Amino acid sequence: MPRPASPERRREVIDAVIDQLAATGIGSFSLRTLAAGIGQSTRVLTHHFADKNSLLAAVLARLDARQQEALRSTPGWHDPAVKVGFLVRSAWERNLGPDELPMTRLFREIEGLAAAGRLPFPGAAFVRGAPNSSPCAWSATVCRKAAP
Repeated sequence: MPRPASPERRREVIDAVIDQLAATGIGSFSLRTLAAGIGQSTRVLTHHFADKNSLLAAVLARLDARQQEALRSTPGWHDPAVKVGFLVRSAWERNLGPDELPMTRLFREIEGLAAAGRLPFPGAAFVRGAPNSSPCAWSATVCRKAAP
């Protein structure tokens, strides 16, 4: 009898998959090459995700959550006295820093695939431009923060 899927382990797998996709790209991955890239078997992936699309949906949701966390941790995010330009500059510098650059490339690739209709579903909130999502709705979020 297989072990029940652990939410903590599932999140670890998703984070490993995201790191791998940031290094290799998302456009044409397979479960086999992805599993090999994270040092696991495809069985680990299929234990936590029904298929490639459910894995991709989990990846997009986790990326959206991670971007929201990053935005909220921007110095001055919760301080109305901090100017919007400072927030935008801080986020831009973070996204283009050496530690974040692979992830920024992954976001741009996902946005491009979504724009070309090459994602199998609408995708994460940041792709759909949902309210308070990132990075597509970043400017709307900042403008709401700046509004009197």
